[in-house]
Amino acid sequence: MSILRALLLLLVSVITLLTFSAAIAGYQASLAKAEHMFDQNLANLGEALASLTDSVQPPAWHFRQHLAYQVWAHRGELLSKSDNAPSERMHVDSESFGFNNFGGQRWRTYSHRVADGGTIVLAESLGSRIELAEDMALESLSPLLIVTPLLALLIALVVTVGLRPLKELSAQLRNKAADDLTPIHLSRLPSELRPVQTTINRLLSRVRDALEREKRFASDAAHELRTPISVLQVSLHNILDQRPELETEIAGLQTGVQRMSHVVEQILMLNRTHPDHMQRSFKPLDLIMATQQAIADCFTAVDQRGQTIELNHPPESAGAVQVLGDAFSLQIMLQNLIGNASKYTPAGGRIEVTINRLQEQLSVQIDDSGPGIKETERKRVLDRFYRSEGDQHASAVSGSGLGLAIVQQVCGLHRGTLDLQQSTDLGGLRVTVMLPSSGAPSDAG
Repeated sequence: MSILRALLLLLVSVITLLTFSAAIAGYQASLAKAEHMFDQNLANLGEALASLTDSVQPPAWHFRQHLAYQVWAHRGELLSKSDNAPSERMHVDSESFGFNNFGGQRWRTYSHRVADGGTIVLAESLGSRIELAEDMALESLSPLLIVTPLLALLIALVVTVGLRPLKELSAQLRNKAADDLTPIHLSRLPSELRPVQTTINRLLSRVRDALEREKRFASDAAHELRTPISVLQVSLHNILDQRPELETEIAGLQTGVQRMSHVVEQILMLNRTHPDHMQRSFKPLDLIMATQQAIADCFTAVDQRGQTIELNHPPESAGAVQVLGDAFSLQIMLQNLIGNASKYTPAGGRIEVTINRLQEQLSVQIDDSGPGIKETERKRVLDRFYRSEGDQHASAVSGSGLGLAIVQQVCGLHRGTLDLQQSTDLGGLRVTVMLPSSGAPSDAG
């Protein structure tokens, strides 16, 4: 539950509870006052009738149905009564109030003694009393009940305005790109949110520094390793020229050095495809032309292994198959996919590259006739430095475990997806990359 909703629910609940508590107390007080007022009116009516009564020949009064009267002589003889009054005495005591039941109703009774010793007994229906008292009480409470919803709306408005800085903070954090670690600044910063903003900015600063150290370490280490690796390669070549009888041993060393060189180059590529290095350099790119260039770059290795590679694409013009992206990273992705297919496909095998348009997306599908990847390891191979079956891969091909990690990172940069399946056509691995055909990525990372 949001803070706004929680505050509104709490405040409205408290105000409603207090309002209805006050309403109940006011209702009870109104009923008590109304009861006192009705008793006073009944007593006043008794005094008024006493001044008009002739005990010898009392007049016949006509009251409404909620009122009843009796006129008794001082000797206990009933001289006169209303039609709704019983023949028995409605109230015995004089100059006092009481209750009685007759005519199927509950009545409030009152006796008033007249000058000649007679008694006037009055009765008022409690039902009519309660009805009038409730009407009076509800009339006094109506403004309070009407104001409560308006007060709730006013509270909602005040709380919404009060939480506006918190919403602004939430919006800034929500709209931040994954690579945006710049400090946040609120236009109006309440004192309660100042520690929160300071803590968040400190955290962003620490994360930015940590990422910078990581990138510098990877980049510097890879660059620094290039020189000794080159020296090793030259030295091994010179030793082989001088000691040809060590060809077997030196070949193993050369393989290890080449593998190390490949790992270094992959680390550099991984570093260059980081979102911070992209600098929002997205532009429309022809996917068919980019794929053709990647095939040309890998063709030497494909040709040396006697493999065949085929490119299939829509018959429409090349300009119609475009993606919005970074040319360098897309080229790296395609080269890794085609290079991997060539490395793990046996000599004389086949590689098929297919480009399709699927509504608002473009797909690049690469099938090979190699051994493929077990279904249980298709997610693991996307992790950095992880290789299926480790260094004992059945293909005996050396690798760094970074190729598919780079492909996945590039796909993420371009809001695309990467899927690994078994090739139904060639029996090896099928890699499918889905890329949006239009619209710049809103969050490069």
